Amino acid sequence: MSDLGNIRYVRRTRLVLLLMLLLFPLGVAGAFRALHGLNDDVLAWTASSATARHELEWFAEVFESQSAVLVSWPGATLDDPRMTRFAETLLATANGEDRKGRLVRDVVTGRELYDELVSPPLNLSRKQAIERLRGTFVGPDGRASCAVVLLGEGAAVEARGVLRRIRDAAEQSGVAPGELRMVGYVVETAALDTAALQTLYRLAIPSALLVILVAWPCLRSLRLAMLVWLAAAFCQCFSLASIYWISGQMNGMMTVLPILLMVIF
Repeated sequence: MSDLGNIRYVRRTRLVLLLMLLLFPLGVAGAFRALHGLNDDVLAWTASSATARHELEWFAEVFESQSAVLVSWPGATLDDPRMTRFAETLLATANGEDRKGRLVRDVVTGRELYDELVSPPLNLSRKQAIERLRGTFVGPDGRASCAVVLLGEGAAVEARGVLRRIRDAAEQSGVAPGELRMVGYVVETAALDTAALQTLYRLAIPSALLVILVAWPCLRSLRLAMLVWLAAAFCQCFSLASIYWISGQMNGMMTVLPILLMVIF
């Protein structure tokens, strides 16, 4: 290659590096926000024309099954004071930090419904009240109970934040973190989000090492191999950022994109 060609090559390299340096803050910010806003809500990425989606939307609209989380723990009964404290703590948090109820609208406990049944005008006996609640807010044994957290419109896209708030309220009420039991659509969404992020973090380092180990013998230079890795890492970061800046949200299926870019690059 002629000296003139070398000069042009160096100039282009410097221009590319300068452009990457200028775009780096934008890429990091976008990648961080994309990972923070990861949401595996099925309705968010299912085709709007799918029949199954229409049926699920109709079911959720009629029964509001997606808008609640059932919460319980070992030893949770109608007489467990922690259940009342949990409801009060969670509502206080919702009313304080989330004044419009965007994430949590209300909390209904078995004890609350039981008190209504044994009070005027119904005045049911304890046995009658428990029979009324058996299968819903009271378990088959007539003792175990639960609380139902009614969620707001923003809960579907912030599943992990909602569950974090529920866990904090339960812990403040005296429930050990390992004893808390939760069931609901949002719980499943948060579990998918967490698994997707763990997979991404687990594969990040092996994919980076693979790039360096393949590039090093091919280029016969560790310095050039590191440059290739830096360029691949930049593309990896910017791919996540582009998802956020273009679509505003990513799901678990998209977490394989940065790993593929790192290796294929």
